[in-house]
Order: sequence, then structure tokens, then C-alpha cells
Amino acid sequence: SPMPMAFGKTYGNSLRESSKKKNEKRVALGPKYIPREHAVICGRGRACTLSPGNKKLQAIIDSFSECYGAAETKQQKSSIVTGILSVIKQAD
Repeated sequence: SPMPMAFGKTYGNSLRESSKKKNEKRVALGPKYIPREHAVICGRGRACTLSPGNKKLQAIIDSFSECYGAAETKQQKSSIVTGILSVIKQAD
């Protein structure tokens, strides 16, 4: 079973996600970490692929893939990605 990892800055006992920067390091979440329903587990293997959060993320991406593939400009693709992020934020 993969050890969940995350990037970000720590604040107390929590981990606030942010983009990976040079001064940030990987933080092992530990063996007692229990991901929330929509948590996306980064890693390889069946445990990551079948986690509820990863399955939900894949379904969201799949629902936008045809539209994204048909987009002709960078602005259209960016708008679709913004829509994906909006759906993800609403789910949490």
C-alpha cells in the first residue's frame, strides 16, 4: 500500500496544498493518515487508482475530455481546465 505524500507548507497539524516550490519538501502523511472522501492519492498501483477520490477525479476529467480535445485555442483549453477546477472545488 503506497504511503500518501503531499506537497505544501505545514500549518500546525494540517497540510495546506500549494504548488511545489524549491523550498518545499515532500511530507509523508504517515501510516495513520486516513484520506477524506475526495482526497486524490498520488502514486502508482491499484490502491491509488481505485481510491474514491482518484475515481471521482478521473470521472470529472473524462466528462470534459471530448470538449477539451475539440478545443482549438489555448484560451478555450484554459477555460475548460478552469471548469474542471470549479467542479473539483464544488465536490469538496
